[in-house]
Amino acid sequence: MPLVRPRLVQPRLAKLALVASFAPMVVASTPTDAREGGHDGTWVLSLPKSGPHRQIGEVLTVRHEDDWEIYSAEVTFNGEVSGARYRAKPDGAPYPLYDLKSGAQIGTATLSVKRPGVTEVIMTRTREGRRVRLEHWETQGGASLISLLKNDEGEVTSVLVFDRR
Repeated sequence: MPLVRPRLVQPRLAKLALVASFAPMVVASTPTDAREGGHDGTWVLSLPKSGPHRQIGEVLTVRHEDDWEIYSAEVTFNGEVSGARYRAKPDGAPYPLYDLKSGAQIGTATLSVKRPGVTEVIMTRTREGRRVRLEHWETQGGASLISLLKNDEGEVTSVLVFDRR
């Protein structure tokens, strides 16, 4: 499989470009099919390995049951906890997206497997109409998870690296 470097949109710091340039090399390790539980586990954001971001904490929890992916993202910023969760099949159909704290439905999540070890998630918030497009890449034999945030044109806008807890 040829390596494809993501094109960064308006890289403001050399660190982001550096992280993004290494991401495809890390991804070249043999991935596991997400539907077989390759992304299963608890993942903790590693700010030193990620592109430049505000000082946040983020924990992802992913598990698979039959054809379903159960996902939650808990974000801590300035002592406030927020986040979202979904339960979806990798069939490209929209499924409910819920607020992690209130449990209220806040939008939809669409999940698809692009290739073994690479899952695309599109989360759309109903009220704001805001979309978050992510690609999750399991790497380094399952030790890390790279989350590429993309704009609607498919250009990488941010790189987050998570370590398995």
